[in-house]
Amino acid sequence: MNKIAGFTLMEILIAMAIMGIIAGVGFSSYSISIQKTHDAARKSDLNQISKTLEAYQADFGLYPASQTNFIAGCGDGTAACSWGGQFNLDTGKIYMPQLPAEIRSAYFYVYLASTDRKKYQLFANLENTKDPSVISTLSVICSTNNDVCNYGISSSNTTISDDLQ
Repeated sequence: MNKIAGFTLMEILIAMAIMGIIAGVGFSSYSISIQKTHDAARKSDLNQISKTLEAYQADFGLYPASQTNFIAGCGDGTAACSWGGQFNLDTGKIYMPQLPAEIRSAYFYVYLASTDRKKYQLFANLENTKDPSVISTLSVICSTNNDVCNYGISSSNTTISDDLQ
């Protein structure tokens, strides 16, 4: 009698279960990797904006005012610069060809300046809440869903915990 070689149903089910577990672990790692990549871009964006704000401050002696979460330093120097738009003045001075914008459509970056324009803070919402730079005590809103920002940087003469008034 000839035996037909092949896999039993049990062997196939075990192999599929193992592949499912490996795929699940792989997808989870991939998802966390994507979050970390997005968060690194957000941190880089805020650092680039910060350097641009320092250049503006070097020219005018003050930081631009803030206007409903935006930098009010475009056009005549008082117009709100849109995230993703150019940070420029009517004089032709371009501080940034394109201000970075949050990649998630319901989220946005937040710029706040003190009333005397000598201090500023920039905020974002990081996806990876286990990131060591996440700040859990913020109350600034970073999304149309009223999600609170959990990451921020500031001018060197203040900290994120300070009140900018």
